[in-house]
Amino acid sequence: MRTQPICKTQVVQFLLGCLLETSKRSVDLIEATKPEPKLSSEPAGKKLLKQVGAALLAVLFIWLSFRGANLEQVWKYAKESDWSYLALTFLSGLLSHLLRAVRWLLLLKPLSPKKISLWNAFSAIIYGYVANLIVPRGGELVRLVSFTTTEKLPMAGVLSTLLIDRLLDVVLLMLLLGSTLTILPASITSSMPWLLPGGASLSILTLIALVALPFLGRIAAYMVTLKPIARFIP
Repeated sequence: MRTQPICKTQVVQFLLGCLLETSKRSVDLIEATKPEPKLSSEPAGKKLLKQVGAALLAVLFIWLSFRGANLEQVWKYAKESDWSYLALTFLSGLLSHLLRAVRWLLLLKPLSPKKISLWNAFSAIIYGYVANLIVPRGGELVRLVSFTTTEKLPMAGVLSTLLIDRLLDVVLLMLLLGSTLTILPASITSSMPWLLPGGASLSILTLIALVALPFLGRIAAYMVTLKPIARFIP
């Protein structure tokens, strides 16, 4: 019995359906963990002034971003783009940020006996990405200040989780790089035969480092007791 070939449109529609369902469940999860709004004693006029100032600042940076750009060409390319792929990219990026917030919460659990809000963690990550558009590499500072302010957690403890979070990003990058080098086509590896063993070695060493990470303290304490090392330590 012959089967009908699956076209690209059907694949995209299937992936979009899966991501939309995942996004819906993610929004429900965020809403369930979103803290209840607190009554603010801030005057209404001052609050309105802050909102207007934030909106004007956003308009200013949007103008700076598109200054000198040919808006007619931008609109032309936007109309010619495949919006299904753009939607797929947006949803996958949103899901990636949500999973990053969940991973961060696992690192933050030892810092607080109470339940930490997933919504606050997710918001702090988004604030950080927005800040990176304005001040390069300034997003981590904004993420740190925003989250410690809303959750009332010690800044030193949260900073340590950010460092570990970045370390995990590096580990994932090394794994992806090593695995990619092992599946390169022969047309590339024939001229550079060291790519295949180099990629395999990088992946193996990264996995070993990842497994040894929880025991890093014990390894360091043991190395200090070794005579060749201990004599250099006061």
